[in-house]
Amino acid sequence: MKTAVRRTAFLAATLALCPASTALAQTTVDAKAQPVLVLGGAVVAVLFVGLGQYLVRKGQHYRRMADATMSSWPMVQGTIVSATIRVRPGRDINGGDNTRYFPEIRYAYATAGVQRQGGVVRIGLDDIGYGIEAQARAHAARYVVGAKVPVWHDPDDAAVATLETGQVGGAGKIFAGLIFTLVGLGAAGFAVWAGFAAAS
Repeated sequence: MKTAVRRTAFLAATLALCPASTALAQTTVDAKAQPVLVLGGAVVAVLFVGLGQYLVRKGQHYRRMADATMSSWPMVQGTIVSATIRVRPGRDINGGDNTRYFPEIRYAYATAGVQRQGGVVRIGLDDIGYGIEAQARAHAARYVVGAKVPVWHDPDDAAVATLETGQVGGAGKIFAGLIFTLVGLGAAGFAVWAGFAAAS
């Protein structure tokens, strides 16, 4: 993840500096290629700005929910139904192992006489998990089947609940979203420059 962010930041800086190299680009870019550059820059801008803003909004959502769990969500008693881990195999951009491990905890609780089950351990953990299996297992081991545990739930939607207050990953998503947005803005600037260069 950190490597990908560094590469994205480098790409953002490169794109942002492209308009400053107008004189060089005008001498090396064929006029027939300029429409492709305009279209390519516009597509990259839309994709990266869209993805960046999605990540920023998701990170902000995590933070808002985490604040709510600690300030306004009521707590009820629940019971652990199952506790295990889930494995999600994956590869990073270099082809290395990027397998993630997730605590899978199911718990039962009741609100207003309605029996419910939840699976959220902590807000954001389902997206990020752990890179080391032992960490996920240690987290899952905190919850023994049949044990009584506190459960926090949304007062406006009791089906939304969590075992732990707070969140993980919100700041990282916001940071990554800002980087992607910067890349998109750099690409947009490049597309605008390429359009003017084509006109001239």
